[in-house]
Amino acid sequence: MAHRVKRYRMDFEGKGPFRGAVLIGFAVFLRILYYFGFLWTEMVGLKELLMYLVIPAVFETSFIILLRGVRLKLPLVYGILGAVYCVLLIVQCLQHGDVLGIVLSVFFYVVCGALLVVVSLGLLSKEIGVTMCFATAIMRLVFSGVLFTGYKLGIMPLLSEACTFIVLCAMAYFTMGMKEPKN
Repeated sequence: MAHRVKRYRMDFEGKGPFRGAVLIGFAVFLRILYYFGFLWTEMVGLKELLMYLVIPAVFETSFIILLRGVRLKLPLVYGILGAVYCVLLIVQCLQHGDVLGIVLSVFFYVVCGALLVVVSLGLLSKEIGVTMCFATAIMRLVFSGVLFTGYKLGIMPLLSEACTFIVLCAMAYFTMGMKEPKN
């Protein structure tokens, strides 16, 4: 029995791409607010500024431009951007954390990035990609310590974690926004 490949296109009339773009825009705003509003940028190193502000903001802004400005209907481009963002999250999680958290984070980010590409190619159902994006977002909350120690840290350090959580949820909405075109 042959497997039928779905030819997904982005559904800009649906709520998925709009919600994804709004969430990513909110994440960019929180990221800029965190680094320029609550931190002394002179005390933050160039490596941290690049890895946690500049590169993620460039990816997030390109996502918004492609979704809302250009309105590109090719989901593979969004899937590749999402996979590259997951690679960036892997590099970020390797810089700090406990061993169990790092191993599970790397596993979830690899699976999430791979599923974003595979789903955008039409080889798997989009519901699998949505589920994995939300599972990765929940995993990020659990292993970042926000659920257990968030009330002790205060609101400012949580902004950086919130940005990543929001972008992972936005990727799930992007995946929801794919549909098969009518013949």
